[in-house]
Amino acid sequence: MKQKLTNELDAAYREMAADIVREKDALAWSNTFVEDVADDPDKELRGVD
Repeated sequence: MKQKLTNELDAAYREMAADIVREKDALAWSNTFVEDVADDPDKELRGVD
């Protein structure tokens, strides 16, 4: 059962990774998210560099 689930997950991840448009959109989203976190206006108040 566990091996079947692992195989299904592996296949699903391979399928998602092959979707170039989805991967491009995911990368753009994650880069925007990281930039938003990096531009945290309250970081000085929390003592974070």
